[in-house]
Amino acid sequence: MNLANLDDMTRRYMINELDMDISKGRLYLSKRFTPKGQEDYESLFREAINSHDPIWLAEQLSQSGRMKGAEVSHSRKGTLYIKRTPLSDYETFAYGEFNRFYIRGLCARAIAEGIDYLVVYRALDVQAARSESEAKIGSHVDVRELLDDLRQNVGQASRLGIPGGPNSGISVKLP
Repeated sequence: MNLANLDDMTRRYMINELDMDISKGRLYLSKRFTPKGQEDYESLFREAINSHDPIWLAEQLSQSGRMKGAEVSHSRKGTLYIKRTPLSDYETFAYGEFNRFYIRGLCARAIAEGIDYLVVYRALDVQAARSESEAKIGSHVDVRELLDDLRQNVGQASRLGIPGGPNSGISVKLP
């Protein structure tokens, strides 16, 4: 994942955003975390923001039984059954959350630096790009509106569609 403005300054703003969510009890935890994953996530995420990247975070989540390997599901007829969780679930979660906090941190940084907009770009190559994601590439997005959207929509799709959902590869950068 190529996060164009992931530097020490952006990381500081990301940590501020993380601390805000923690203080409000809003840090999003995957429904597929085991109790150990729930226990470890905050410190792992903080370390990833401070010193690493989403790849490192995904590797940590894949270890030590932090994510469930199976879950209960329902058939169309309502029958309960056990199914395996996707093998890449830890990557999808780590990349998605790291990118969301990168975007939030970059928005806060841009506001502090007097920058009014960020540019949408593809930070991760994907096999099948969604047309709605492709249409956003190169567009400008208001930093205050985007930051407010992501702060309000924790753990769910954003109103502006940035980032563009699981595995979209869409992010933002400074102009």
